[in-house]
Amino acid sequence: MNLYMKPTITLINGNIPFVFTVPPVDFADSKTMGNIPVEIVDIGQDIRSGKRNMDVYSWSGFLPSIESRFYDPVLNPLGSSPSKLYLETLMKKNVILFLVIPEYPLFVRCKIDSLRFESRDHSGDIYYSITLVQEGSGLGIVDKLTGLFKRG
Repeated sequence: MNLYMKPTITLINGNIPFVFTVPPVDFADSKTMGNIPVEIVDIGQDIRSGKRNMDVYSWSGFLPSIESRFYDPVLNPLGSSPSKLYLETLMKKNVILFLVIPEYPLFVRCKIDSLRFESRDHSGDIYYSITLVQEGSGLGIVDKLTGLFKRG
């Protein structure tokens, strides 16, 4: 595996990491506010500020088969089909995960919102698109009252 393939995306389920060994083709980080346009008589439209919505993270790439040159048993011993089944199981069970991308830096609690899988060639690789939605207020390593990092 090429050591310069970045970013490294990892989903952590408790103490079990799932590493996407091949960096994504694309990555999107969406942040939205629930702003509402309001009609005011004889004046026009005004924007009423809403609350911040949860962040949405999405990317696409492929899960390498065991025969692929991108397969790395050290980072992720699962092949393409077991990886697909594992991700589907995480989504069906509505598991809270930690999304970790140290190059950005991004450390967020999230859940899988959508998955899409596709076979494009006869290599055994499985192409995917994944969308994650932020869960709660992130890692929970910052004290909500003081805003400082928790100790110990």
